[in-house]
Parts: sequence; C-alpha cells; structure tokens
Amino acid sequence: MHLNTYTKTYKDELRVKTGNSGEKLVCYCYPQAKRGDWYDNKKDGTIDENTYEVKSQRLNIKFQGFWIDENQFKKVDGVDLLFFVQIPETFNDTVKLFLAPNHTKIYQNKFRAQGEYRIYPLNKCLLIREFTDKNVINEFYQPSKKLRTYKVN
Repeated sequence: MHLNTYTKTYKDELRVKTGNSGEKLVCYCYPQAKRGDWYDNKKDGTIDENTYEVKSQRLNIKFQGFWIDENQFKKVDGVDLLFFVQIPETFNDTVKLFLAPNHTKIYQNKFRAQGEYRIYPLNKCLLIREFTDKNVINEFYQPSKKLRTYKVN
C-alpha cells in the first residue's frame, strides 16, 4: 500500500472514531435522541422531530470557533440542530458539548487556497455539558493527537 493512501485511510479512521464518540455524547445528553444510519448524508440523527448533526473537532484558536469545510455546508444547513464537541487540547482539559443555536445565521465565511469554509464562533454557541471523566477525555484526546499538524506529548 502506498504511504499516502495508508496515512489518509488511517486519519479517516481516526476522524470516524471521534465522530462516533461525539454522536454518543449527544445521545447520552439527550436520551430521546435516535442515531441515524452512519452513511446518511442529510443528518446524524433525530431528537424528537428535529434532525441533528454532530461535529467533533478542536477549537480553531485563531478565530475562537469551530471550522466547517465547504463540502459540509449543505449537510449542516439542512438540519434543525447543530452540535459541536470540542476535543481537548491536553489530557487535563475537558470535553465540551455545544449547541449552535440559529446555526444557519451565526457563522462567518472565510476563504483559503483550498476553498471556502465557515467559522461558527464559540461565543455564539451554547455549552450543553462539560465532561470531566478521564475515560471520555481520553476517547477524544488520543485519536486527536495523531491528527494534529504539530507535535503533542
């Protein structure tokens, strides 16, 4: 297997792992939540009659928000509820679950060479729950270390 193919596949597996963990946190906080089919390109699940999407990611420090790539715009705009799971920067940080109220209006458009993206500002998101359990923290922190572009101890 070509090294770049292996690296991309491995990183995709790590992203799936953190995404799955984020969806589990939403179900933990909202017992009425029902996860959808993993391959559903419209939503991650439903809470009562509302559709939802969960994005598990690190906070963009420069813009103090959560970053969504252009290829995800349609999916996040098409749901009723948008959740962000903030992945901890260190093992001593917590995992935070946020709801982005009015998510179709609160973002800022940004541009880069690879295309358009959005920043959903942290100060416009509502903290739903902070998880201090070390097992939960480790579930997000360990995979994220391998996805970073800088060295983490």
